[in-house]
Amino acid sequence: MATEKQRLGRAGKTDVFHFPSNARKYEEKIVFVHFFGGSVEHLIRHIRLVNSLGFDAIAFNLSYNKKTFLKSKPYSRVSKRFGLEHKWADEIRDVLDFVSGDKIIFSFSNPTASALEAMTLPERSDVKGLICDGGPFVRMPLCTWNLMREQFQIENPILRLGASIGTYFLWSPFHKKYLSESLSHLPASFPILSIRAWKDKLVPVAAIDDAFKNQDHLDLQILEIPIAEHLTGLRDAPEVYKPRLRDFLSSIASHEKP
Repeated sequence: MATEKQRLGRAGKTDVFHFPSNARKYEEKIVFVHFFGGSVEHLIRHIRLVNSLGFDAIAFNLSYNKKTFLKSKPYSRVSKRFGLEHKWADEIRDVLDFVSGDKIIFSFSNPTASALEAMTLPERSDVKGLICDGGPFVRMPLCTWNLMREQFQIENPILRLGASIGTYFLWSPFHKKYLSESLSHLPASFPILSIRAWKDKLVPVAAIDDAFKNQDHLDLQILEIPIAEHLTGLRDAPEVYKPRLRDFLSSIASHEKP
């Protein structure tokens, strides 16, 4: 079980929380990046899992929430790019700088693109691997349409189209270009475990496949879960999810020194 969260402090304007393992085995900390509209509380199932495997976990809340989303300017002070994707990259970068030692990132859905930008602009050597569940993805017009239909439940097709276009623009007008650049700047044989759900109503598997096209320098490992929907793999198929995650992490992590 995960221990009660401990506040480490602030990275920029972001509160950072530590979930120590009761039986720590590995030096690397798992830094979690939640999904669009999510929070630390949505990650508890996954935090408990990595704690049980011997990893300390780090989590924090990205600046988005439904009440204050438009009050925050979606612009990156580092990349000078417009879009929530790039603003979140700044926040993730602040957390990576704040947390000492080597890290493994565990990200969900398309904020994985923000994590990749934080890892590669500028390039850094303290991130040893990436687990990405339900992202990153391209085919943004389709996926934002699905988001407005499934999660925001906008029934009117004209309103849904307008909301989809607006969300796409606010996320990043050049998302595919910048995501490709981030992936290309990862070092050769960088280990990634990409988790895809066959019943995902928001993000088709092909949209994730397309994100990794022409990135043959990566050590890309894929876990496909036929019965899962968007981000429900651990809940719906723990007998597949847990051992694959354990094997991936143990293959890239360093045992804690006595």
